[in-house]
Amino acid sequence: MQSTPFTRLGPLLLLALLAGCAGTPTPGERPAPTKPMVESGRALEARGEHAAAARAYLDAAAMTDDATVRAGLRLDAARALLTAAESARAESVALETDVPANAPELALRRDLLLAEVALARSQPARALAHLPTTVADSLPLALRLRHLELRARALLDSGDTLASVRERLLLDALLGEGAAGLDNQYALLAALRALGPAMPATTTVEPALAGWIALAHIASGPPRHAVAVESELAVWRSAFPDHPAHPDLIARLIEERRAVPAPSSIAVLLPMRGPVAGSAAAVRDGFLAALYADPALGTGADATPVTLRFYDSSDDALAAYGAAVTDGAEVVVGPLRKEAVAQLAAASLPVPVLALNRLGAPSQPNTALRQFALAPEDEASEVADRAWYDGHRRVVILTPTTDFGQRVAGAFRTRWETHGGLVLEERGYDPGENDFTQPITTLLGLSASEARYRALRGLLRQPLEFEPRRRRDVDAVFLAALPTLARQLKPQLAFHHAADVPVYATSHAFAPDASAEANRDLNGLRFCDMPWVLGASDADLAGGLPRATGPGGRLFALGADAFHLLAYLARLQHDPDSRLDGQTGLLWLDSSGVVHRRMLCAEIADGQPRLLGYTPSLRPAGAQPMAGR
Repeated sequence: MQSTPFTRLGPLLLLALLAGCAGTPTPGERPAPTKPMVESGRALEARGEHAAAARAYLDAAAMTDDATVRAGLRLDAARALLTAAESARAESVALETDVPANAPELALRRDLLLAEVALARSQPARALAHLPTTVADSLPLALRLRHLELRARALLDSGDTLASVRERLLLDALLGEGAAGLDNQYALLAALRALGPAMPATTTVEPALAGWIALAHIASGPPRHAVAVESELAVWRSAFPDHPAHPDLIARLIEERRAVPAPSSIAVLLPMRGPVAGSAAAVRDGFLAALYADPALGTGADATPVTLRFYDSSDDALAAYGAAVTDGAEVVVGPLRKEAVAQLAAASLPVPVLALNRLGAPSQPNTALRQFALAPEDEASEVADRAWYDGHRRVVILTPTTDFGQRVAGAFRTRWETHGGLVLEERGYDPGENDFTQPITTLLGLSASEARYRALRGLLRQPLEFEPRRRRDVDAVFLAALPTLARQLKPQLAFHHAADVPVYATSHAFAPDASAEANRDLNGLRFCDMPWVLGASDADLAGGLPRATGPGGRLFALGADAFHLLAYLARLQHDPDSRLDGQTGLLWLDSSGVVHRRMLCAEIADGQPRLLGYTPSLRPAGAQPMAGR
């Protein structure tokens, strides 16, 4: 586990570099009537009144007969409109601008602006269509930098991570060692980190990329003593002596990789009796396994002693918490049940708590309470991110008619619509049934097709050849199901003419202990799960413990990450970009004290999960454009 800093994606180029690439003649070179309007536009932009500046530029453009000047002013207006978040008007102005054939700089400015509009709308393929593969070296440096940055963003958003990284390698050579170069290197390493275990081997790529992949592997490792981190980096430097990694990036990598000591006195509140005692035991085993494997504990004179006490929260979590405080606990982990967490959330907490369940967002959060849970709603949102990242825009939803089904359907729908996606149809199924023909045919529009056939046959009063046809506007299916039902529903979707429609699901559909033969019915299914389950984390942590795998495996991983979070909570709180590379995923902390996680995604192939990597953080629709012209 490691706090991963390499998440600074987004606009990276310095304003100073971009300010000089307007590409239009100076006011003194324009016909006199336009000069006051242009100066007014510049002044309005300086005050942040971008929409008003756009009007001034358009007025000035209308008054000049010079085609090159007019095109430049119209592109100035389009840029100002994009900065004012009026992307539709910006696009319209740019598309209606006639750029003279002898003005390649203006042509590139228009292409870059249209690409930014497409990216703001989460349309990376459309953005790439506006971005030439290369541009002439004779064009202004700031425009060439912006071209590479936009291509890197569009390629990453379209799923071609390595191509995006290669664009950033070109950017790195142009940007040098300044702040913009450092930001670009952070973004480059972040893109590689998002591949996770799907990163290619260094021997399969060109040397310039191999050095960054090797560094990304070091950044992804578990916490180590600073000496061990330096040793890893020394081997890396020997293999790549001329690597351009910025010294500040290396320094932060060392700091983030360095193991942080856990609090010296820890109390763990778990229900040791009752229906969830087995789940609590799996959490306990994971916590203990992580504690005993923690390199920050040291050995001999360097040892960091930790006092650990367990308290039974089966009956009264608040009483157990009080006992832990009396015994000198510096931090409390647990409780596990949601009702017990609610009990602590309503109380005054002199000692901070990392709860292992999550409540709804309170109107007044308890500042001493942090919440870490394996919430199915988070998984549904993660799957929505993945489906959107894979390029789908119109989905149908099939979930059980249970509280669980309603929760995951609602979470998926909310995230999907936040991205700008469309839910075409939503159906529930009875998990007690074996034949799901009715909900599936309704979901896919086959029932409507059958009804049209019957109506036409009745009208014509003669037999007709008929083959049911599903609706053709469906990009993907979101499915929520437990493994046994998922292995029935996936083939039934294919049988009902949806074999070519991608199916996405939460981790509940995948049983890691099932055989490949049993999971072949899930071939093609895409889902997101924790690295621990997908075999992409520290397997030695299991130590042969029976609860580390099988049904309790996910809770074992929850316990392990709970231990590591104790040491890193302060860092996560003070650095919003920081991530803890955990067994349950990439973890981060929001301002309300809730721990979120990004999970690995995979696709079932021949009954086995094939890793796709982490889904890069997605920009919401309507994101602000890059600064500059």
